[in-house]
Amino acid sequence: MRACTAIAVPALNVIVLDSSTGDRICDATVLAVEGSFSGVLDPFPAGPTCSYSGPHERPGVYEVSVTKAGYQPAAERNVRVTADECHVITRQITVTLSR
Repeated sequence: MRACTAIAVPALNVIVLDSSTGDRICDATVLAVEGSFSGVLDPFPAGPTCSYSGPHERPGVYEVSVTKAGYQPAAERNVRVTADECHVITRQITVTLSR
């Protein structure tokens, strides 16, 4: 039997990029929806390596939508997050926004 750690693991880790420059966008709104659940992902950390993460310890099939003023909204559908005996297995995805 495996010993599980007492940390909360995010289901999703999302990187948001500008389609024309390839730069990371650190001030977008990233929403994860799975069934009746919806939650805004937390930006972490700010700066050139920013990403968004959450929800914690929640497997499922998500639709991840990203919005930011001045950009077209974008979404990634059917993002499947599974779990092992201890934690969710974090899915990393990249969403590109176009102006």
